[in-house]
Amino acid sequence: MNEHRRELDVVIVGGSTAGLSAALLLGRARRSVLVCDEDRPRNQSAERVQGFYSRDAIPPAELKGIARRQLEPYRSVRFADVSVSAVRRQDGAGFVASLADGTTCAARYLLFATGLYDDLPPIEGLAPLWGRSVFGCPYCDGWEVRDQPLAAYARGRGGFDLALLLLGWSADVVVCSDGDAQFSPDERRVLEKKSVRLIETPVVGFEGFGTKLKAIVFSGGTTLARSAAFVRVPLRQASPLPERLGCALDAEGSIVVSPDGQTSVRGAYAAGDAVTSLHQVSLAAASGTRAAIGINTALVGDGRERLFEAADIS
Repeated sequence: MNEHRRELDVVIVGGSTAGLSAALLLGRARRSVLVCDEDRPRNQSAERVQGFYSRDAIPPAELKGIARRQLEPYRSVRFADVSVSAVRRQDGAGFVASLADGTTCAARYLLFATGLYDDLPPIEGLAPLWGRSVFGCPYCDGWEVRDQPLAAYARGRGGFDLALLLLGWSADVVVCSDGDAQFSPDERRVLEKKSVRLIETPVVGFEGFGTKLKAIVFSGGTTLARSAAFVRVPLRQASPLPERLGCALDAEGSIVVSPDGQTSVRGAYAAGDAVTSLHQVSLAAASGTRAAIGINTALVGDGRERLFEAADIS
């Protein structure tokens, strides 16, 4: 791809759900858009996208393929299948994005749809099972393992709420806190009343057969047979670019945005998992649409200002 000489309306950093949703609306608004997509979505290890209206249980790659094909009529939307290595403010207004292939492009507005990644603990056997029988979201995958023996894995106090949530899908739930659970006496009594076991022994491994979880292994060699596990792990911004540009983050590490997706950096917007603690494909799509409307409204405002400036000839 050659360097873009004409300034674009928008560069979208990230080509998964939020980015593609924003690109669709901006394309329909006849805005010039470049979507930069390195194709590393958070759900790449998942077999299915669950709970998305009209597309329940669709493979992630198939959903993305549909979205990209439906953008083909909108010729003002283009793709660069590379990552963005840097972004900076342009003199005056707008931004310059440097792409990993060595090219650059200028745009009046910027949209970060860069998502998050799950910071999995370095426990033996966990990574190969991730997204297949060890999950992060009960709303996404609880139905598929309903009425089976489940584990709620979370260090510290996080396992309490997760265990109570999982009881909606199975009566057989065990909390694995990987050390001191730090639960209050009242919380321990609640778990006991709900027949939820608590194991505070450190976890050293996840045993599986292929991608199917068989057991959780504890220090000392004891095991717990489970069909699936749900884990609470830290979430990190998948891209350092928003913070490098100066976008504010909240205490949970999400990008702070206004209701229309505007970050603390004027002209830079953000959408999707990176801006919220609620992570569903449908919510990411809605977030991208909301940000696109915000950006297009700002572009209309820019044009209005130029018209008034041109009319002021006194």
